[in-house]
Amino acid sequence: MNAERMWERSGLTGTYENWSFGDDADSLAALCLSGKKRATSSAYPLYEADGEELPQPGEYSVIEDGKGDAVCIIQTRLVKVVPFSEITGEMAAKEGEGDLSLQYWQDVHRAFFTEEMTEAGLSFDDSMKVVFEEFVRVYPPADDGSYPVMPKQGALYIIRHGKTDWNAQYRLQGRTDIPLNEEGRKMAREAAERYREEPFDICFSSPLVRARETAELLLAGRDIPVIYDDRLTEMAFGVCEGTANNYSIPDKPSPVREFFFHPESYTNPAEGGESITDLLKRTGSFLRERVEPLLREGKNVLLVGHGAMNMSLVVQVWDLPLEEFWTVGIENCKLLKLI
Repeated sequence: MNAERMWERSGLTGTYENWSFGDDADSLAALCLSGKKRATSSAYPLYEADGEELPQPGEYSVIEDGKGDAVCIIQTRLVKVVPFSEITGEMAAKEGEGDLSLQYWQDVHRAFFTEEMTEAGLSFDDSMKVVFEEFVRVYPPADDGSYPVMPKQGALYIIRHGKTDWNAQYRLQGRTDIPLNEEGRKMAREAAERYREEPFDICFSSPLVRARETAELLLAGRDIPVIYDDRLTEMAFGVCEGTANNYSIPDKPSPVREFFFHPESYTNPAEGGESITDLLKRTGSFLRERVEPLLREGKNVLLVGHGAMNMSLVVQVWDLPLEEFWTVGIENCKLLKLI
C-alpha cells in the first residue's frame, strides 16, 4: 500500500508527509507500528544548513519501509531542541531501540550523527543541538480498535488570543478582562489572512474580550458560527492577577510560582485562584460535552483561548504528563492543530 492510499483509508484530514528512517527503514518502521518507538532524533545544524523548518506538533507523517510501502501514520506531539549531552534516559527509552538504555542511544546516535555531519561538511561533538521529536501512532488503530487520542473524523485546532498591553508588560492576566492592543489586533488580522484556507466549521471561544476580539477578527467575512463558553476562560490566578514577573524573582516568591515551574504540584492555588485540578476538570468537561461529538460528526473545530487554558487542552488531548504542561507553548495568534 502506498502513502496516499493509507492516508485515504485512515479517514484522517489535513496534510501529511511521507518518509522513511533511512538505512534502518524496515526495523524502525516496525517499531513505530508496534508502538514501541515513540520518538526520533535529528541533527539541528542540518535544519539550519538547509533552511528547513523544524517539525511542528500536530503534523502527520506516513512512515514507509525500505521499499516505499506505507507502514503506519504518526502524529507529532512534542518537539524539543536540546544538546546531545542533555538527552536523558527517559528520552532515549522513548526511541524504542536496542536495550532502551541511554548508553545504547548515545553510542548509536554518536556514530550516526558523526557520519551524517561529516557528509554535510560539518563536525559533531556532544554539544551539538538535537531535534528530539515525540510522536504517537494514530493509524492503524490499536488492537482493540481504539486510538491513543479522542476519536477523530474531524479536526481540532486551538489558537491563543492576540497581544494585550498586559502581555507586553509581562503581567499576569488570568480572568482580568484586558482587551487587545493595536499590535494584538494586527496579529489577529494577519492570522485571518494566514489561515483563511483552513476548513473551520465551528468556533468556540473564551468570553473574555481579548479572545472574543481575536475570534471576530480571525473569522471576519467567513460564515463560521462563534460560540462562547465560560469553560474556556483563562485560568484564575486570584490575587496574583496584574502582577508583573514576580513569580520569576527568587527573593520575592509568588503563590503562582509553582504553577510555572512545577505545574503538577500546583494544588494550593493563590487566594481566589484555581488549582491545576480545577482547570483540567472544567476544560475536560468542555472537550467531552462539546468537542468530541462534533469531531465524530466530521466537523472541524476551532478553539480560541489563552495560554494556560490552551495548555490544559493540549495535555488532555495528547495525554501528556502534567510535568510537560508548558513544553509545547503557544505563541499569540499562532494556530496549533491538535487532531
